[in-house]
Amino acid sequence: MATESSFSSAPLIVLRSILAGITLYIFIKLFGLTIKIPLKDALLAGLVGQLGISSYQWLIYEGQRVTSAGTASTIINTAPIFAFLGAAFIWKEKIPLIKWVGVFIAFFGIYLLGISGSAQELYGLVFLIISAIALGFYSVLIKPLVNKHPPLVVTFYATIPGAIIFSPGIPQLLREIPEASTVGWLGVLGLSIIVSGFGYTANSYAVNYLGVSKTVIVYYLVPPVAIIYTAILFQEYPLPLEYLGVFVVIFGVVLARGFTNLKLNDWTLRVKRKGKKPASDL
Repeated sequence: MATESSFSSAPLIVLRSILAGITLYIFIKLFGLTIKIPLKDALLAGLVGQLGISSYQWLIYEGQRVTSAGTASTIINTAPIFAFLGAAFIWKEKIPLIKWVGVFIAFFGIYLLGISGSAQELYGLVFLIISAIALGFYSVLIKPLVNKHPPLVVTFYATIPGAIIFSPGIPQLLREIPEASTVGWLGVLGLSIIVSGFGYTANSYAVNYLGVSKTVIVYYLVPPVAIIYTAILFQEYPLPLEYLGVFVVIFGVVLARGFTNLKLNDWTLRVKRKGKKPASDL
């Protein structure tokens, strides 16, 4: 929040992309990795990165400006639903009825959040839902790339284009830099190095070694942590209906994800019988 009071959305994304790119490049060299990958894979990583990194970040910044932290983090928590829906769409997986029930419950929870008064403007909820879709599909689409190349390198190529896409924000960035607070700069460094640099790389490693279904489980921790964080630091407390909405959304997501492993095992067995290697872990 302090960071966003010092920098507007586009300039902040430019800063994050540049600083995270430098951090990732340094670690690529420290670990003795090669930064060279086929051009088509680098371009694909850049394209996917704009979906799940730069565009996602911009949507989050704009959405949470008019939405409480608890509501914002809960809607983002629906990303696992869009991850398995995206995987089902891309790999033509059938979705069991119980998963659809979970999806509808989660979206009913979002509706409760929408009428709870936690969102000042409707567009904030819309932006946050789109950001969850982007993050969910990013988790699915990045998997084949991190299977082929080091996650550090893939994350590097996924991050850097953000500075180009949002380069129209550079003039505004130059105007905001002299006025930025110390806390704002600390926030930028934290977002760039810890979240964008280490966070997205850790996510890529987790997707590669654990699969999408196990990786996105940690998303369930985001809403309660965000609520506690904002309550302690900013004295921002959820509204009564917001508590119910948060619970309903998380319950729906858990229900929708509950049968993933069984479905994956069945699908993996079918692929092995055909003599093919599975393309992804849902």
